[in-house]
Amino acid sequence: MKLMALTVFERLSMGGLVQLLILVLFIIVLLNSKTTKVFFRSAMLLFIIDMFLAVQLNINYTIVDPVVHPIEVATNLKAITPADWPIPTRTSMVNAKNEGTGVVGIWRNVNNFTKQPAIDGFSSFWLNDYLLLEKDTLLSKHALDNSIAYLSASIFPLNRLAEHKISNEIEKENLYFSTEDFSLLKNKNIAHATSDTAYFLEFKPNTFKIKAMSAAPQVLTIMQSAYPGWNVLVNGEKTTWYKSNYLFMSVFIPAGESVTEFKYENPPVLYAFYIALGVFIFTAGAVLYFAFIRKREAT
Repeated sequence: MKLMALTVFERLSMGGLVQLLILVLFIIVLLNSKTTKVFFRSAMLLFIIDMFLAVQLNINYTIVDPVVHPIEVATNLKAITPADWPIPTRTSMVNAKNEGTGVVGIWRNVNNFTKQPAIDGFSSFWLNDYLLLEKDTLLSKHALDNSIAYLSASIFPLNRLAEHKISNEIEKENLYFSTEDFSLLKNKNIAHATSDTAYFLEFKPNTFKIKAMSAAPQVLTIMQSAYPGWNVLVNGEKTTWYKSNYLFMSVFIPAGESVTEFKYENPPVLYAFYIALGVFIFTAGAVLYFAFIRKREAT
C-alpha cells in the first residue's frame, strides 16, 4: 500500500537510486573479482537482486489484481489465439475493436492475440501522419467507415479537402493525395462499380496479399501506415504505392482480376541490430579480457 501511495517522481527517484546502487556494486565486483568464476557468480547475484527489486517496485502497477488470476488469463488468451494468421473479418474499421473478447484483466491490444486488426489498439509511439489524420476528425470518420482494404475511384488532391469539408462533399470512398501523387493518378481513367470487390488471400505482419476483381482500373487502398520499407507488387510486378488520406497506402490496379502483394522489408534496421550486437559482444569481451586475462598476466 505504501508503494501505491508514492508519487511518480518518488517512484522514479527510488528506481534511479536502486539502479545507481546496483551499478556501483557491479563496478566493485568488476574491480575486485580475482577469478572469472567469482565475477560471474557475483554478477548473477546482482542480476537476481536487480530483477527482484524491479518486480517489487512495479508489481502494483502492472500485474497485481485482487480478482484476476494469471493462469486463468493465460488459459483464456490461449483459447482466442489462432495457430496461424487468419484472414481479417470483413467489417468497417469503426467496428474492428478489442471490445467483447471476454478476457478479464486484459483490456488493451487483445487483437495481438486474436491476430485481427483493431482501431483501438494502443501504442506508445505515433507517426506524425497518424496525428494528422487523427486531428482531422471529419476525414478520419469517413475513411474509417471502410474495411481495412477497399477499392475506390474517388481521388482528389489534398488541397481540395478544405473545399469538400465546406460543401459537405466528403464521402468514405474519397482519397486525398499530395499534388504530385495526384498528378500521376488523375489520367489513369479509373472507375468504380458496385460489383467490384477486393479480399485478402494472405494476412501476416509483414505481408498482405489482396485479390481484386474490377471492371475498370482503380485504386486499391489498405489501412496500413505508409512507412519506408513497404514494397508493392501487382500481379508479380513491382509498382509504386502512394500515401492517401495522410496515412494509408494506395496503389493503382488494372481492370480485371489482379493480386496485389504488400511486403515490408527494412534492411537498415536489421543491419543496425547486428552492429549493436557486435559492439556489445566486443565490449563485453574487452571488459573480461582487461579485467581478468591482463590482470592474471600482470600477476
